[in-house]
Amino acid sequence: MSPQTEFELAPCLESASSAAPPLVHVDELAPPQSFNASTGTLLFTVHYEQRQITAYLSHSTWMARFGLGNSDSSLLELYLLNRRMIDAAVVRCLEAGSRNPVVLRPDDL
Repeated sequence: MSPQTEFELAPCLESASSAAPPLVHVDELAPPQSFNASTGTLLFTVHYEQRQITAYLSHSTWMARFGLGNSDSSLLELYLLNRRMIDAAVVRCLEAGSRNPVVLRPDDL
């Protein structure tokens, strides 16, 4: 079994509730499921509330949000370096009403 880390997410702006923020379990050793080089899209999973959520992140989305300074890194490297932030963005989308699978947009990050 892989080691897991727990952390709390910031409250979702779209869903105002007084409940404590959920815990997200991040499996630090689980690799992303698939990277499609021709489309520049990364497919990965996030474990949230005992569910496995499928999510997509494109290189163009990353570039639109963070600019050209990161263009030398592959999307897979960027994901691995920023996994907590990206996974938290998926959870915020779910809490705001997105359905599985989640397609991240620049404003989500």
